[in-house]
Amino acid sequence: MKTLFSILLIFLLISCGGGSKTPLDDDVAAVVPDSDTADGVPENDSETDTENNDDSAPEEDVITDFRGAVCTGQTKCYDMEKEIPCPKEGKPFYGQDAQYAKLGKCLPKNYTVNKYDDGETVVDNNTGLEWDRQSFSAKGNHNQIMYDYCGKRKEIGGYWDWRTPAMEELFLIVDGGTFEPAVDTVYFPDTPSKFFFSGEFYHEALGNHSENVYNLGVDFKDGSYSDIQIRNYVPEDYNNIRCVRGKVRRRSSCNAYLFSGEGYEIYNDVQNRLVLQGSEYSGKNWEEALSYCENLTYAEISDWKLPNRNEALSLHKNCDDFWTSTTSASNPTFAWKTYSSDVLLIVDAVSKDTRLNVLCAASDPCGDGELWTGKKCASFAELFLKEDGCVCQEGYGWNGSLCEKLCDDNLCKDIEHSTGLCLEKSSLGEPLCQCDEGFYWKNGKCNSPCEDNPCEEVEGADGICTVTDSEHYICGCLEGYYNLPGAGSSCVSIKSCGGNGLPCKNSSAKTLWAFPAERFMKWERAKQYCEDLKDFGYADWRLPTIDELRIFETGCQKVKPDGECKASEKNSCLSAACLENCKCNDLSEEEFLRQYDFIWSSSIRSDNHNLVLGWNSGFIGSFSSVNSANVQGKVWCVRNID
Repeated sequence: MKTLFSILLIFLLISCGGGSKTPLDDDVAAVVPDSDTADGVPENDSETDTENNDDSAPEEDVITDFRGAVCTGQTKCYDMEKEIPCPKEGKPFYGQDAQYAKLGKCLPKNYTVNKYDDGETVVDNNTGLEWDRQSFSAKGNHNQIMYDYCGKRKEIGGYWDWRTPAMEELFLIVDGGTFEPAVDTVYFPDTPSKFFFSGEFYHEALGNHSENVYNLGVDFKDGSYSDIQIRNYVPEDYNNIRCVRGKVRRRSSCNAYLFSGEGYEIYNDVQNRLVLQGSEYSGKNWEEALSYCENLTYAEISDWKLPNRNEALSLHKNCDDFWTSTTSASNPTFAWKTYSSDVLLIVDAVSKDTRLNVLCAASDPCGDGELWTGKKCASFAELFLKEDGCVCQEGYGWNGSLCEKLCDDNLCKDIEHSTGLCLEKSSLGEPLCQCDEGFYWKNGKCNSPCEDNPCEEVEGADGICTVTDSEHYICGCLEGYYNLPGAGSSCVSIKSCGGNGLPCKNSSAKTLWAFPAERFMKWERAKQYCEDLKDFGYADWRLPTIDELRIFETGCQKVKPDGECKASEKNSCLSAACLENCKCNDLSEEEFLRQYDFIWSSSIRSDNHNLVLGWNSGFIGSFSSVNSANVQGKVWCVRNID
């Protein structure tokens, strides 16, 4: 195991410490986290039956209205070394993954395939995530191309919010009942049994200010954690990526509310609808871990179980190896364990004889909007939590064990433009009062950002100040002036060029340029993007012509407007012959697409209407505009001005 010292991108986890305890109800205390999460959506699936004998468990109907963690896909039962008929309750090896899946204690995997003109996707009906059905692999690709592939170059079904998946998201499409590849190939065909990129990585400090950087991922040979040291080029077998879109699903402290009382400490995992032990037990092999959880009565709950590998993804404990109830499909003498820290989330297989830690899980006994305290179900309102949980109601703060009132509302009741609610008290005893909408607290009173009309002295402003939120305002601008995004307190002349990436006017061409689009797009999407753009109050944006793009060329004399390159919209020279002297390098278009980013123009090849001209410093070439082509470029919209 590598020694980890620093992190660029991390999962959010609850730390190993539990904090102080304060009585809530029947000596119960609660710790309230401060971040957001999302609930899952239920699904249906079929199960594979196993052989029955005297020790086999009876068939059970799957409970389809359960809300919680996603099943792993495992349908078989095992002992310490081989597959066995699933045992009855009370018998050795009862309580493993497949049995609780059969009882409906997790959400069966449930996918839907969407077919678009430019590709197919797979929607996970539990998480709401939409996956590219086709994975991407390119031998020798540069790391930056792998990182940028989804966010900049991927567009399917008209969507351009594709991104690289998080580790937990990759783990959730692993099928624990199969291997090579460890995924449902009905929905994800042609998946290589290799490493897949995630969008997460860590730094390993080596001393003397040097370090190694590793990209984290999942090996779909068996569904285990893997990593690869980041170098200039991605080696073969480590160059696979599957894009995803939808709300990012990661472990969060919002999943785990700590409640403690006499002799117990538990966490409520809201996202997976589980109650988790607060204290682990160590030194047990896999069979002993199953038995321990099955026989546990704790915090007035008696139906504890060993969590499956998906349930274990959200375990609140850091820095330890914990057993799961899921056997390795590729090697039944091994079962899956999880290791989590502020840096890593590892799912790895280990011999069932190994002695590891155990944390048991139980189905949440409470309804929506309630948490199990160890004594009873308590509503968010009783705990002074907001309706969606995660944070305390306004005026209440987390003291390490529960939400409590921060200060006396009498301190705010007579403050003008105040709601009367005291949000908190400073170390000097001064209150911070909640202000009415459009006002903000400063210097002991509620202030309006437009109270003294700061726009009266702004050059180019019409003197009208408009409140945009409690602390910010925007000045109205006179004709010929406009507000820059994020700088509403100033008005900039449309005749000047902002520079440094700001929208600007080209004096000779009489054009105004918008901010470049954040995403790469295909040509048809790029055209539509500019037509739909409403930046700075204008609605007449368009793609630039190749002549308009050439005015930005600085390094290649051939490509400058007066250079040898004849490509021109105004001169009606848009054929292949016009492109003969339009680049200052020897790159072919295929190599160009892999290594550089070009900007779309609106200029169409006169000898092939499926090709459109694009510009990059030192290069003008033509690229396919056909929707089915996987060619995506930058977009920089322009408009004419008088």
